[in-house]
Amino acid sequence: MAALTERAHALGTITAGQRTSFYKMMSARGWRQREPRSDNLPLETPELATAVADALVSRGLSDAEIATMAGFATPDDNTLFVPSNRRRLHAISP
Repeated sequence: MAALTERAHALGTITAGQRTSFYKMMSARGWRQREPRSDNLPLETPELATAVADALVSRGLSDAEIATMAGFATPDDNTLFVPSNRRRLHAISP
């Protein structure tokens, strides 16, 4: 909701006073810390970095080349662009 408010203010749809009033209302309701129903939203799983890595592998790039392109010293340092068939185990919270 805050992002929508900021965008509306940037577009001139709402005034600075309306923006301030909205933030005060959100604070009074405790929505600045946790927006309503946000605990009902499903967790998102990032997929873009893996899709990029898969596309690079499908074009014949090696793990070392992908790591170099991504700015990592070695393939073992590359924790961002890891192809889906090489995903490493990681800790998850309960």
